[in-house]
Amino acid sequence: MLARAASKALDKAVSKGVIHANQAANKKSAITKRVNAAQA
Repeated sequence: MLARAASKALDKAVSKGVIHANQAANKKSAITKRVNAAQA
């Protein structure tokens, strides 16, 4: 699933210090919302 891959990439960026953990969480939330909306 593409959303899972995106989540993994965001987590990797956080661990390397590229983005802040809260920013990654917000992006993951937005991706999940879009996936859920598309499936509904």
